[in-house]
Parts: sequence; C-alpha cells; structure tokens
Amino acid sequence: MKHQITFWLFAIILLANCSETSTIKSSEFLNTTNLETQRFLINNSSDTVLYSKSHIKIVIQKNSFEGIDDDFVKLEFKEAIEIEDIVLGGLFTITTDGKPLESNGMVFLNATTRDLKPLKLKSEKPIEITIPNATYKEGLKIFNGRQAKNGVITWETPVDLDIKEELDYLAGGKALFQNNCASCHYWKDFSKTSTGPPLGNIEIYRDWNWIVDFTRNSQALIASGDTTATCLYNQYSKSVMTSFPNLSDGEIRQLYDFVKNESMIQKVPIDSSRFDLTCDISAIRNQNIQPFFGFRDTLKGESNSINFYNTFQQNELSWANIDRFYNDERTEPRAFFVNVKGKYEHLEVYIIFHAEKMFLPAQWSDGNKYSFTHSSLEKMTTFPIGAKATIFAIGKNKGKTYFKAKNIIYGDKDIIEISPKPVKNNTPDLIKAYF
Repeated sequence: MKHQITFWLFAIILLANCSETSTIKSSEFLNTTNLETQRFLINNSSDTVLYSKSHIKIVIQKNSFEGIDDDFVKLEFKEAIEIEDIVLGGLFTITTDGKPLESNGMVFLNATTRDLKPLKLKSEKPIEITIPNATYKEGLKIFNGRQAKNGVITWETPVDLDIKEELDYLAGGKALFQNNCASCHYWKDFSKTSTGPPLGNIEIYRDWNWIVDFTRNSQALIASGDTTATCLYNQYSKSVMTSFPNLSDGEIRQLYDFVKNESMIQKVPIDSSRFDLTCDISAIRNQNIQPFFGFRDTLKGESNSINFYNTFQQNELSWANIDRFYNDERTEPRAFFVNVKGKYEHLEVYIIFHAEKMFLPAQWSDGNKYSFTHSSLEKMTTFPIGAKATIFAIGKNKGKTYFKAKNIIYGDKDIIEISPKPVKNNTPDLIKAYF
C-alpha cells in the first residue's frame, strides 16, 4: 500500500509540475524518422489483410476511408515493438499528463490518396491490428498518440485491452505451476537454475511431446533409455522429479503457457550458451522458434491453449500504443541522479528499463546532474528496485557526437557517473550496435 501511495504521489507531482509534459524536450537524435516506413497500395473497395515485416497483422474493411477520389489508397506503417525501436523513435513511455507507462509495443498508420491527399478513417470502420509475440499483463490498455508542437509524442485516452479470458487462463497456469513445480524451479527469474533446470523459453529447446512426457513421468522416460532425460537426471545430482500422472494435456499446456508468458515478460534470452557444458541442449531448436513466437496452429493436446497475440481496434490514423500504467511493488522513493562528465553544447540523458519496456527522458537538475522527476521541486525518483536498466547519454560538442551507455541495477547506487566519448557512427547505428 505504501508503494502505491508513493507512486501516485509521484504521478500527481508530475502532473502538477509538468502540465501536458511541457518540460520534455524533443530529441535531436531520436525521432520517428529513424524507423522504417513500410508502404502499401491497397484497394479501398475490397477487404484487405496485410502483414508487416515483423508479422503484425493489419485488417482493413472495404470502404474504410473518407474523402477518397478513386479506389486506391497509399498506406504508411511504422512499428516499434522492441525497446531498441522505441528508443530509436524517441517514443517516450509517458502519458500526456505525465504518468510513466510500460509498453507492449507501438504502431503507426497513415493513409493518403495516390496524389498524397490525407485521408481519414470512417468512424464505423476501425482497422484491426494484431501483434504476435505479445505478453499478457494486468492492466493493459490502448493509448492514442498525441504529438506536441515540439514533436514529442505522448499517450492519452486509454481504453482497456480485452484480455480478461487470457489473464484468467494464465492465472490458472500460475496456480498449477506454484502447486506442482515452484519448489524445484525458480519462477520469478526463469533464467535461473534451482533444484531443477531453468524453464525459461523451454519450448525452444525441447520438443513439445518430450516436455509432456518428462513432466508427467520423468522416471519412465529415463527407463525407456531417453538420453536427454538420463543426462538431466545425472546432471542434477540424480534428483528424482515428482511425477504428475494426474495432470491432463490441457493442464500441462496451461502450465507451460504461464512459463512462456513469464519468459517473454522477463526477457529471458534465447541463448544456448548456458547449456553448452550440460545435457540441457546442444543447440537451439531453430524449427521451434517461429511456432513459439509467431502465429501458430494449435498443436496436439493444445485445444484450450491461448494465442500470444494482442489484438485491438485502431479508430484513428495515428500512433497507437499497448501500455499499462507503471505500478510495481518493488518501487520506493530514491534521490537518484545521473552525473555526466564533460561539457557539451547539447546533451540528452535517458533511462531504459528493459523487461518493463520503459523509456524515459531525464531533466537537467543542477550542474552536470540529471534527474527523472520532471520537476525542479521534487527530488525523489520512484522506479523498481533491483530492475535491470540502462542509462545512456548522447550529445554534441564542436561538431562531434558523444555517446555512452551504462547498464545498471536500479537501486544499487543513487548517483550514476557517465562519461560520453566521441563516436563516428550515426545515431541509429549506435543504438542498434548497443542493443
């Protein structure tokens, strides 16, 4: 309760001191021109289904546009699903009235006639957007983008994302996991080893039928001569995994869907290196990656499984953002600053929280210090203690670009020292190389 009160006090201060985020300045380096524009030519008289380069599905009903002179429409689409694209686009995760957000991804749509006359959507013809490889979290909403006169895009008019059924399903999977698996597998960080092996992204490393058989009765699989099961048994000190013969196929699927959702939320890396010296895996099963992250057909025994998609209706040709208001039980107020060494004609400082997909600008505080309070009066910052974050600074001096990024665990230090160095790469290359 104390953390929630602190959080809302922080949000109220942001609102009072940063009306419509007026203190946030536009970036000289990070803006939506850094993001690729995907272009389509569609026929307005026909229903249309499009797929973006990252497999986002765009469904447009026929006769969706107002003010059109012929049947052809030029459509522009941008996407910022991963945090590096959110950063490149300068798309801060903050509402117009100053509340921080956690993002599940952002998209942009614009439409014109062939001679570039702007078009509008008919109110009764929203465009349906489906983002694959999407997590389910409590409180997800759809926000519309608002662009200020200085070019800064913030977010407003939230509408709840309709995912109650999926959240209830995953809550059931969590209960199954906690009742049957949590004593041997660490679930708050699925990349960590406990009594048993880490389960993060397990379906990439294992065939699904093997997972079902091993979960239901690992000793029977070992007795059958399965080399992987035998090796795991020996690797983990011959600890006998409890058998679960009473779990149905549907319950096992539900349990591992919870594991999958948490793996994606936690950003568990897809990396075989942690398995190289054990029998867990010799190589990532590449054939499993697309079914795991993309659109997939229902597999055997998965009739009650969920699809990991976020689907929503876009009623305006603008930026839209799947977010939730930031609220984390790990938060506590800290006097947190970034001290940037050196002198610059122009300098920008930012913080990124990776698992939360939060990207926020710093404000100059005093001397070489920068804070994230967005207020000259408030000195306390409220972020999740123990979260992995990155501080980076980018600036200019005498025609040279300076850049430095530093990974931190928020809360370990109250003052972060950072020393930007001259670089030759342009901004998109710097960001892409870092991530």
